[in-house]
Amino acid sequence: MPTQVEMKTALQHYVQGLHNSDAKLLSSLFSDHAKIQDPFGLGRVVEGREAIDTMYKYSVDVIDEAKIEAPIVGSHGNYAAVAFSFVTTVNGIISKTHAIDVMTFDDSCKIVDMKAYWGSDDNSRNLSATDYDF
Repeated sequence: MPTQVEMKTALQHYVQGLHNSDAKLLSSLFSDHAKIQDPFGLGRVVEGREAIDTMYKYSVDVIDEAKIEAPIVGSHGNYAAVAFSFVTTVNGIISKTHAIDVMTFDDSCKIVDMKAYWGSDDNSRNLSATDYDF
């Protein structure tokens, strides 16, 4: 099981990858069979290497900046969470969204599951996930 320091470092790299538009770094944090629910609750699941690579190639094109908003939190297991904000430009509309992403890690500190918690009330333009075409 990865240490809390390793998991927290991975989440720092995750937000840095979003901020720096680094799709390759973002994808490298995930296992080949990882599942992503972003946002959680819609029933949409991105699963597997190819789908994750595609998602982050699109994401870095619309995310202008990302910033950690609170200390990254570990756990007594293989989970960690990060509260952050990100600014996007989609179809000329600029929006800031606040999110909490909860990650599950495997023994090699790769993310195997991600649940991104944010809703339309959590961004400055009240955009929903359907406004983003991953």
